[in-house]
Amino acid sequence: MKFSLARDIVPDLHATTANENHETELIEDISKGLRAFSPNIEVGEKGSWLLDPSGMSELYVDILTWARSIQQYLRGRRWVSTLTIGFNRHRLEALSSMCPAKASHSSITHSIVIYRCPDDEKKQTGEVDLDALQITPFLREMLSDLQIYTVNDLLKLPADEIQSHLGSEAKLLYERFSDNSPLPLQPTHEQDEVGVSLGVEPPDDDLARLLFGIKTGLHDLLGQIRNRYRALMTLHCVFHLEHGGTHEERIEPSNTTRDEQFLLELVRLRLYNAMLSDRISLIHLSATLGAYSMEQNVFITEKTAVRNATSAKHTLAQLRAAFGNESVSKAYIRDGHLPEARFKWIHFDSFLKCSSEMDRREHSEAFTVDKPYQPLVRRLLNKPQLLASQDPTKPAKGPELPDETIVHLYGPYRIHGGWWNRMIERDYYYAETTTRAIHWIFFDAQRNNWFLHGHLD
Repeated sequence: MKFSLARDIVPDLHATTANENHETELIEDISKGLRAFSPNIEVGEKGSWLLDPSGMSELYVDILTWARSIQQYLRGRRWVSTLTIGFNRHRLEALSSMCPAKASHSSITHSIVIYRCPDDEKKQTGEVDLDALQITPFLREMLSDLQIYTVNDLLKLPADEIQSHLGSEAKLLYERFSDNSPLPLQPTHEQDEVGVSLGVEPPDDDLARLLFGIKTGLHDLLGQIRNRYRALMTLHCVFHLEHGGTHEERIEPSNTTRDEQFLLELVRLRLYNAMLSDRISLIHLSATLGAYSMEQNVFITEKTAVRNATSAKHTLAQLRAAFGNESVSKAYIRDGHLPEARFKWIHFDSFLKCSSEMDRREHSEAFTVDKPYQPLVRRLLNKPQLLASQDPTKPAKGPELPDETIVHLYGPYRIHGGWWNRMIERDYYYAETTTRAIHWIFFDAQRNNWFLHGHLD
């Protein structure tokens, strides 16, 4: 809107040059403060915010108390505000442009307007002057020529003819105040990542000195996280090398945390094994955020004492930091024809937590030692190892183990099938040696060779 047109609406209007960057920072600052009263906030047209009060009833006595808390916060920041509370977002945006004194059918308390009934909200919206809305001067003049001055006047027009006679802007304005379902709230949430950068001058590759600088960066990073009432879930470290290139590390703590010393120890373990090709000139630390909880997780069985899983989780986190995130994994049982296809390794990130007495009983029974036959514990090779045959002309006669002599074979246990992909015929044996070791071997009839597949504990 031009300043001259604005002066016609508000004669005592004053203006100054606006800085777009300052305006953006101001909007972000106010939005951050309002998130203390609702996690779902949408920045509306200039100077307006839409808040969703759902779920706030557990923290505030009623909606008026919630509104007064927001008003008190804004007043403390020296902002003049009017809170309009109701049911339809578009109608509330229009009503918020009115002077509170005009809303005579509402409950007014210190610039807080509350519409208790949707019909009252709709009735009051109909009296809103179109000049108070954010519409283009061209549409305003066109509606004025047709003697359409209020929302009620606009809604009296035939809906099917607005698009063709007045254009798409008028059609959109008409739909906003009609009885159609309003657009749901489009909340903008805080970014789930924060970061800090540290310059290293002169470039250095000494671990002790680098950790001293990283400690300062972690302190600043965790300060930002605490201000958001969150915790660190993943730490991303990017090391910029002196002559170009970067080295990146991703560190996962055992749980969301704000523990600076623990994170520094994980970084030390990771850097101790890192192979840096050059000195470091810049360090960038960023964090993926998660919920912060003080809950201590424990796992319980009937035959063991209660143990605190936090220490075990910290130990696993240190192993990941030292040897990589894939170094801690667990076997996941799945359907498969071959033994090596009946499980896969997946990322291990949590302990078993028994949720009921039945869970604890089943977990305990799975580890009892009074059964007549216990499951065999096999150590499988990543890939079956080819073995020499006792008689190369007759491979099926028997295998030879390197450095050991087989004294007895237990078996065979046949696996046959795979016709849908590739025919498989394996005869598995347990091979006992002179050293009392037991190996798991098989004869592949299709390839006419012996293979070592694993060992028994």
